[in-house]
Amino acid sequence: GMIELVRPPVGEVLDTETGELQHAYTEAQFVTMCASLNGNPSHKIITQKYRGLAGIGAEQLERICINPQTRKTSMMGLKDAQMVIEIFGVRQNV
Repeated sequence: GMIELVRPPVGEVLDTETGELQHAYTEAQFVTMCASLNGNPSHKIITQKYRGLAGIGAEQLERICINPQTRKTSMMGLKDAQMVIEIFGVRQNV
């Protein structure tokens, strides 16, 4: 419970009618956002999918992933730690 995971969004949806920008953090959330806004013919939406962190502009990256006041995080649990060790192994001090 001492390490936070920062999860970058998979995409964003801009409702041009209201000016509201929403970030989707899962593919399902992205599809749901697009479908709900597309159901209203008076709303034009602009969507953007990200291809990892490199696809996010520097200003957006700072606001979405780096700034502690605006980023979304979750606490790393035991399962997460075990998965990291499984993928990357345990570093031995030299």
